[in-house]
Amino acid sequence: MNARERVCRAIEFKGPDRVPTCYYSQPWRGDVLPLVALPSRDWMPPEPYYPYGFILELMALGLWRPKRRLPRGWQKTRHQAMDEWGCLWEVDGSATYLGQLRRGPLEESWDLLERYQPPDMRDPTRYPLFGLIKKLAGAGRYRLVCGDTFIFSRLLFLRGFDQAMTDLVLYPEKVDRLLDLLEDHFRGFIEMVGRFGVDGIQFDDDLGTQLNAMISPDMFRRFFLPRYTRLVQLVHELGMHFILHSCGNIGKMIPLLIEAGIDALQLDSPNQTGLDRLAELGGGKIAFFNVVDIQQVLPQGSPEEIEAYVVEMIEKLGCYNGGLVAATYPTLYSIGATRQQEKIMFNAYKKHGKYKR
Repeated sequence: MNARERVCRAIEFKGPDRVPTCYYSQPWRGDVLPLVALPSRDWMPPEPYYPYGFILELMALGLWRPKRRLPRGWQKTRHQAMDEWGCLWEVDGSATYLGQLRRGPLEESWDLLERYQPPDMRDPTRYPLFGLIKKLAGAGRYRLVCGDTFIFSRLLFLRGFDQAMTDLVLYPEKVDRLLDLLEDHFRGFIEMVGRFGVDGIQFDDDLGTQLNAMISPDMFRRFFLPRYTRLVQLVHELGMHFILHSCGNIGKMIPLLIEAGIDALQLDSPNQTGLDRLAELGGGKIAFFNVVDIQQVLPQGSPEEIEAYVVEMIEKLGCYNGGLVAATYPTLYSIGATRQQEKIMFNAYKKHGKYKR
């Protein structure tokens, strides 16, 4: 079977020949071909802010150019940067695009919502790479579009964490209006992506802290589950899988995410929820694009410990005639891991990840 079929079978529990591999930051490797939409050609943050996001990698590759001249070496200095949504970030220059949110564009007042417009994902100039990369590196591979921060996290970014959490209780009607705007934004993105015949789309929505979910299941059901469900249904109608990245202990949310119809969870730190709990709640019901735990194992573990963790994930999450895709963390340097440790991880999958046929 080819790479695309292997990944589809793993996600759908249909017996792949081995555990598939996904290198998010190295699109020329593995069974999965990651794709991204480009920022708008017309966008540029106002002075004195610099652009924020994976746009730095795009600039390095010559795929996006700023509309004004930026000083040499600005990426490696401490600076304030703005994303397409108008969110202001503090960046220390030690990583490509990791930063701390400093201000959301709707923090000052709900009145700002009346004239607020999110990025226009129906702009066709965002997608010139999709056809090109398919021709150059996509033959027989699973094409996965890596999308933006999803509904819950984007609410936090736009309103600020404290205010957004308070809004859910005090201003539910206003929250609904903003979430409707966000739903339409993501609907436009999904519809555009669906035109290119890709296989899956992944969004990021961090729903947990180190210890627990950020909101109650009842609160998630009230505000987010209906919108998740509608967007997942749209993804399925267009012939794609819906994959959700989420950080934190999300055990309480997994039954709701399964109810929404999500096909796979992408977890960088499976230990935050726990492999046993992930197996109990999601084994055979939802697939996993998992990294060997980036907090406790991948950057700190011995080769034997990394291999043992791979074996444990296969035995607990990949034992349902599929259910597991081996993923790597996109920026190893930011977690203190090395390419050698990544190689040990993938060698362990190669050694232990064969399915009996």
